Amino acid sequence: MMPGLRWMAIAVLYGVCLAAAMHADAGEAEERRVRISLEIFPRIVAVDLDLRSKVSTTDTLRLFVLYEHDAEAANRISGHMKNSFTNIGGLAVEFVAQSVQQAVTAGMEKPAALFLSDIVSDELFAAVMKSAIERHVLVFSPFAGDVERGATVGIAISSRITPYFNVPVLTQSHININEKLLSISQRYE
Repeated sequence: MMPGLRWMAIAVLYGVCLAAAMHADAGEAEERRVRISLEIFPRIVAVDLDLRSKVSTTDTLRLFVLYEHDAEAANRISGHMKNSFTNIGGLAVEFVAQSVQQAVTAGMEKPAALFLSDIVSDELFAAVMKSAIERHVLVFSPFAGDVERGATVGIAISSRITPYFNVPVLTQSHININEKLLSISQRYE
């Protein structure tokens, strides 16, 4: 092999390896954000000042874990939260894993809040947000960029982890959050 071609082959191989490593790092970062959010989500739900009005006909808070691509991960997340949280704010909870498509087309019976367990396409994300805003339901997404594209709340990771609220969507949704929590949270305006 000629020296110029060898260097080109090495550069291409390096580029492929770098791209694969960056993709793996992105996947690990998303997984980490989801793991962190599992403990934060129920606590955010608890500071919804209108939470008692969101109790379902079965006298529970129905918290939906929505997925577009990975039902297994959504079921794991739902199971983890079921095992970790039996009540929120003194109210019994029910965690339901459901596909975003099913939630948008068939609906959800009186959701108290929604947790996105994987990255959702723009079209389905818009449909979920439209429904959530109309029903005054909080949408929590652990994924970077989702608060900016319309999720009600997510997490901001810097030197510490804080809730990250989308203030215009909170206002549109008529969701009342504890002011003290809002004052210490990061806000998207």
